[in-house]
Amino acid sequence: MILGILGGIGSGKSTVTEMFAALGAETLDADAIAHELIEQEETKSTLRQWWGDEIIGADGKVDRKKIQEKVFSDAQELVRLEKLLHPEVRRRIEKKIDAFKESDGKLLVLDVPLLASSPLRDFCDEIIFVNSDEAIRETRVKTRGWDPGERERRESSQAPEKEKISLAGSVINNSGSLDETRRQIESLYESLLAVDFTEKE
Repeated sequence: MILGILGGIGSGKSTVTEMFAALGAETLDADAIAHELIEQEETKSTLRQWWGDEIIGADGKVDRKKIQEKVFSDAQELVRLEKLLHPEVRRRIEKKIDAFKESDGKLLVLDVPLLASSPLRDFCDEIIFVNSDEAIRETRVKTRGWDPGERERRESSQAPEKEKISLAGSVINNSGSLDETRRQIESLYESLLAVDFTEKE
């Protein structure tokens, strides 16, 4: 079974993905793939041509904060970066999905930004929505160094929350303790495997 994860920014999608991984699920983090690609020399050379040498930090790595400042203040720059990275990101995701389907794996969890509006959603057998209170989400993004209002600004370009929830078969409440969230994930994990096993029978 392939499980897609939806949720607002700061809702805890990565935390939920890690909990599934701890239970034995395979996971795929699209952001991690993009971060790997952006550090390739060919990509860094292109970014230098676009935005100058200052886009590379003193450690030789791409300054992601400056990247975010560029792309989230100019929609055209975001599109340009997506065109640079997304084809290879998608190719790697589809390769991982193909390998999973041919394996004996029971559950693959896709943590893919903007999954609700992505063609990759069609690969999902089931989708869950990770929900967290607004105040909690705001606190979480502050630890990333985001300014007030930044979360709402970025979410304004995404699918509405109601649409995401309508696509989900289950909702995980991640507003409480990690133990409370973990109990929900454990229960859902067991039920998903039971459904998948029954379908295979």
